[in-house]
Amino acid sequence: MATSKNFRGLQPSRMRGGAYNTSGMNEYGVKAAHATAIFQGDLVKIVSGKVHKVSAATDIVAGVFMGANWTDPNTKQPTFNNYFPAGQVHHGQGEAKALVIDDPNATFEIQAGASVADTQLHLNMDVSLGAGSTITGMSGFSLKGGSGSVQAKTLRLLRRSTLPGEAATDAFPNIEVKINQHRDHYGLGSTVSIANLA
Repeated sequence: MATSKNFRGLQPSRMRGGAYNTSGMNEYGVKAAHATAIFQGDLVKIVSGKVHKVSAATDIVAGVFMGANWTDPNTKQPTFNNYFPAGQVHHGQGEAKALVIDDPNATFEIQAGASVADTQLHLNMDVSLGAGSTITGMSGFSLKGGSGSVQAKTLRLLRRSTLPGEAATDAFPNIEVKINQHRDHYGLGSTVSIANLA
């Protein structure tokens, strides 16, 4: 039962529509010395061809960050991690790569920071951009909860989690969602300005 907060961002669930779910990820470059740490389960966007953590509810999302690899500038050895540390630089032999689940039909489970009534399912809600953990490498993102909307917001609520013990009365329920404002699907199901694709 989700009766306590244990935020961990967006965790892969399935492929909407019954398509085969490979949980496939694609590599994207990460800017060296990126100012903000990016954690597994964070929503990310593309800025000037590089992955950045989303910084506002209006950002157009490229997908969900699942980890990164880079060449350590001191040891010159490949490094793999659940998160990309803030200010991390990499050896000049190659840029850091982020692994991102970027299919717009992928669904995810995310914990809400407040109760979610059945009447809010299938509406849209934003995320709270909580800080991740440098110990576990996991995101601190959560679903805002409260009142959903038919207007454009980051996530579309699909259903309650089917994990054992989940209940409609949970204080901090786990909800299955899809990315509503996805850069590869932005024209469907939401009103999003093309200006927000920058």
